[in-house]
Amino acid sequence: MELSQRITTILTLDPGADAIEFDGRWCSWGDLHAVATRVAGMIDAGGVPFGGPVGLVLRNDPAMIAAVLGTLVA
Repeated sequence: MELSQRITTILTLDPGADAIEFDGRWCSWGDLHAVATRVAGMIDAGGVPFGGPVGLVLRNDPAMIAAVLGTLVA
């Protein structure tokens, strides 16, 4: 199984379960999956070939974890 498939499998195992606590709030696996899916879709729509270079500007926020996962899925 490819890494992208493994990431998707983990993100969809229990979408309602808490995944990351940040600043006193929890993000669920479903929240992470939704952002990761949108990021992967933007990368695909941008015409970036599978395995092509993608840059991210990371910040201290759970959405950035989802962005990294979406990049790896794409």
